[in-house]
Amino acid sequence: MTVGNFFLKLTKKTSEKKENFLALEINSETVKAAVWSVVANQVEILRFGSIEEWEDKEDLIKAADISISYASEGITPEPEKIIFGLPLNWVEGEKILPKKKTLLAGLCEKLSLKPVGFVVSLEALITYLKRQQGTPPSAIFVQLSETEIVVTLVNLGKVIDSQKVGRSGDLALDIKEALARFKEVESLPARMILFDGLIDFEEAKQQIISFDWMAQLPFLHFPRVDSLDKDFVMKAIAIAGGSEVAKSLGFQIQEKEIKKNSEEFTPEKEELTAQDLGFVEEQDIKELKPEINLKEEKTEEHQEIEERKEEKRINYKNPLIKSFFKMPRFFYRLYQLGKRKLFLVFILLFVVLGLPIFAYFNFLKAQIDLYFAPQNIEEKIVFNLDPQATAVDLEKVIIPAEQLKTEVEGEAEINTTGEKLTGEKAKGEVTIYNKTEVPKTFPAGTVLVGEGNLKFILDEEVTVASSSSQVQSDETTITTPGKAKAKISAASVGEESNLKVGSYFSFKDYSSSSFTAKTEEGLSGGSSKKVKIVTAQDKKQLLDKLTEELEEKAREDLMNRLTDDKVMLEEILNKTIIQKKYDKEVGDEAETLKLKMKLAAESLVYHKDDLKKIILKQIKEAKAGDFNLEDENLETEVINAEVKENKTKVELNVRASLVPVLEIEKLQKELAGKSEISAKNYLLSLPNLKRAKIELFPSFFGVLKTLPHLNKNIKIEIKFE
Repeated sequence: MTVGNFFLKLTKKTSEKKENFLALEINSETVKAAVWSVVANQVEILRFGSIEEWEDKEDLIKAADISISYASEGITPEPEKIIFGLPLNWVEGEKILPKKKTLLAGLCEKLSLKPVGFVVSLEALITYLKRQQGTPPSAIFVQLSETEIVVTLVNLGKVIDSQKVGRSGDLALDIKEALARFKEVESLPARMILFDGLIDFEEAKQQIISFDWMAQLPFLHFPRVDSLDKDFVMKAIAIAGGSEVAKSLGFQIQEKEIKKNSEEFTPEKEELTAQDLGFVEEQDIKELKPEINLKEEKTEEHQEIEERKEEKRINYKNPLIKSFFKMPRFFYRLYQLGKRKLFLVFILLFVVLGLPIFAYFNFLKAQIDLYFAPQNIEEKIVFNLDPQATAVDLEKVIIPAEQLKTEVEGEAEINTTGEKLTGEKAKGEVTIYNKTEVPKTFPAGTVLVGEGNLKFILDEEVTVASSSSQVQSDETTITTPGKAKAKISAASVGEESNLKVGSYFSFKDYSSSSFTAKTEEGLSGGSSKKVKIVTAQDKKQLLDKLTEELEEKAREDLMNRLTDDKVMLEEILNKTIIQKKYDKEVGDEAETLKLKMKLAAESLVYHKDDLKKIILKQIKEAKAGDFNLEDENLETEVINAEVKENKTKVELNVRASLVPVLEIEKLQKELAGKSEISAKNYLLSLPNLKRAKIELFPSFFGVLKTLPHLNKNIKIEIKFE
């Protein structure tokens, strides 16, 4: 790294007295000062200044003055000599760009400073890191500010390329945009270094770490993200650059050894463990099933009581029950035999005993609610959408899709931002004086310079006679200049060109000793005003704004046209501008700019059931068991979507609840006629069942604690909690 001296030649004189110096770091939006000195043959920073923002030349001078004043407070002797840390785009080769050089010269003049050199801030930072680490750094340097970022690719201490990108809400996408502009880069270093931020880097680092860099850009490894504290760059400028300046001024400088990972540079490391990513060490993920303890512990005595009740329950297969239903034929025989009294007794027994039993077997019903604990899973699946396909292909993971199209139109308006000066030019008449001995013809357009360095133009060609001489009686000679009147106009509009009577003029291209001019009546008619005009940026801003609005409108229109059984791939919306018309063009005078536009948009749609089939297949390949997906808890999120070879590849994150598949008819058959306790015991053996609720009605049959014998009278509902 070289230190450029751009204002004066350095004289190498070793100061016997202690001398303090200033360092000023200038970024695109901020400045920051520091005071440094040579202490014990080493450069030491005595005090840092404040970080101040700036926009134009005057702001820069004020901001620098404030930061320098803060840094110099209490410092003796007060520093006068200064080195500058400049952005990469302020320097070309080893020289400062002319405009920036003028800007810095004005700053030094206003603040009474003596410039002694400059360094490129990034190069100073690279050199400083090299001294710390012992090797030239290879990294992606990301310089942050409020409105933009500067991304620089450095390989073994050498700057390969640098790109500036405006800030958006997503820092990772901003960095990706800058890296995508780098040309002919086979691989990127797996390290990013953030610096010059005015806020905490933590949120920025989280955005970067959560981005899938290896899928998007040529990274061989996932990049590590480090950040530098807010004073780090200033230290690099003062220590790395200041050492060179101090040597050139005659100081004996001994390089201070900086150990790697010293307090000067302590990058934070972000490391993800396998557990953070959802893995469990030394254990198969399929074995991690929730332990559910649903069955009640039963004592031997309690079990014996249940078995006795089981023996006493009514059974259709019992011979006594069968013979009971043959009793009407027996009653008829008794009647035929004339034994009327006995017949009436049996009729009474049938009413008292037979009808309740008949009602019990036919009208007893059960409502069984089974509450399952769903097995929540989260998986990533990949499938392809193909408009040419007609059916789901589970083996090739293809879902048929169709194009859903729409056209939307609208208009938008913004205020113009351009300005130009309009008005009238001052006009009048002047007398031109020719002091030479030959006539002179001035063509139209000749430039005259008046008071205040104002420029005026001859409206027409004019010829002025030569001067004449006359010898007086006392033998003295009087020279009279030739003269002629001519019309002139101001070169630019404005009141300042309205000159008073007797104003003098010189000619831009001729000496005043040869030609001059004077107005006898003054100049008048000059006026000016600022008006708003349309700029190219206004048109672009309006186009971007309306395109975004119409895109959202098109997306809403497509979503409204979807049926409940279909899904739209919102992440890919192909749009085409069919028609656009501005009401003004660039340079037109206008307070506002309007745009009317028509937009065509299309997206892919597919059936929910087709997606569900793909999800089930891929999940079943990873997990054993017969289960289904609970629709209420099924959530999908598109991670990435890209079009390739007329197919759209979609990567989906699926969060779902798996529920067991039950055969209701088989379950009804198994439960028919069981006691309530036996039924519960059987139900609790079902996988993932959390609890079971059994209700018998009519309620007076509930005292029997037995489920209906008819399968159709048992209603089973599956619920989740």
